[in-house]
Amino acid sequence: MGASGKKLRGHGQRTKTTSPPAQVKDGGYGRPPHPRSVRAGQLYWPRQARGRRRQFQITRAAGDGKVHGKRTDGAHEPLIVSAGRLLAVSEDGDGEHYSFIGWTPRRYQTWACAVERDLDRVILILPEWHPTRPVRVIARLIPFALVVPGGWTRATADLSAPYPARLALVLTSPCGDPGRAICAAPAWPIQRA
Repeated sequence: MGASGKKLRGHGQRTKTTSPPAQVKDGGYGRPPHPRSVRAGQLYWPRQARGRRRQFQITRAAGDGKVHGKRTDGAHEPLIVSAGRLLAVSEDGDGEHYSFIGWTPRRYQTWACAVERDLDRVILILPEWHPTRPVRVIARLIPFALVVPGGWTRATADLSAPYPARLALVLTSPCGDPGRAICAAPAWPIQRA
């Protein structure tokens, strides 16, 4: 009699390669909301398609309302979609025609909002990354005066990171609120069920 999984690669043992990677929604914060603006590097999944549904990455957002992208599998075929359809949101807050998956790994220009200060740390929210997930930064490492709460700053970060520690966050300069048309509002304090 043979053992269970004997003929499987690794004899049926779990490996990191078969486990799903960590994502920003992990940790009880839920999925990030659908984006309010189209940016190069975002990943989307069509909710309906005539043929096979395939994930694609935004490569360029033209000013005429057209968004250029490429498939992330196969021969990376180019495609053009409407920015209006890409950003359309249903009643539940998810994308109506396209589901937002995440970001490709690289540094992005973004915004951070200081929501709280506790002892020697400032709690920031990066709404484009996740509007409820806190990022704690040591206050003396912020190179400028930042109003707490409600102060906004420009930043660069890897928005594809699953954890705050992997954001590689760099705060560049203070700024005003970017507005709800571009960036979601930070939700703080967190209302957990």
